[in-house]
Amino acid sequence: MQLKVYINLNRNLTLPINYSHILQGVIYTALSNDIHYQKLLHDVGQNESNFKLFTFSSLCGKHSISNKRITFTGNVFLEIRSVDSYFIFLVYEYLKCNGITFGTENFPVSLKLENRVIRENSIDIKMNSPICLSKRVEDNKTVYLSPQDKDFEQYINNNFCKKFLSYYNTAPFSDVEIITTCVSSSDKVVTSLKNVYITAWKGNFILGGSPDYLSFLYDCGLGNRNSQGFGLFEVVE
Repeated sequence: MQLKVYINLNRNLTLPINYSHILQGVIYTALSNDIHYQKLLHDVGQNESNFKLFTFSSLCGKHSISNKRITFTGNVFLEIRSVDSYFIFLVYEYLKCNGITFGTENFPVSLKLENRVIRENSIDIKMNSPICLSKRVEDNKTVYLSPQDKDFEQYINNNFCKKFLSYYNTAPFSDVEIITTCVSSSDKVVTSLKNVYITAWKGNFILGGSPDYLSFLYDCGLGNRNSQGFGLFEVVE
């Protein structure tokens, strides 16, 4: 399920250039009408797994960047998705009543609920927020994968299977397929999250598989760190 948030800026909004943790905090705050659910999701994930099974977009709107700060003017758009409709319901009700707050700055919002279902076996997608995929290698080091790595698709599927199993308590009967169609060096995104540098990738891909599986990934995102604002994609019509 998807929640589209249209933020009505009546004054400039300035944030750190790496602001995904702020959006994550806004979302968790919006779950506060059910403290038990909020704490369970934050601490242990959906169904007491490590997966939160929600994702969100970057802020979309007119902006300028200076001194590692980003300033938005006019109206701004944010999309939040989850496989759990109750999650979306809680966020919707909170934002409807309270607006959205960044630090001490509160702004009114307009909201739109959607429940898009993928009906095709293959879709063209464009990453709104970049795909983050990582693996552990020698000395327990973390290596981030790029779409050019030979095991990129394997790790996409490994992650998908674990998330699907955590939510439905059953493994998917088939893999998904991801084909790179347009990814360049400019699609590489290096960002800092809680003093950890993360490498992720935007770009265009073809995503194939059971429509149910594609709908699941549409709502919870591709790859790792979805609940930190990675892996949300748009379907290119």
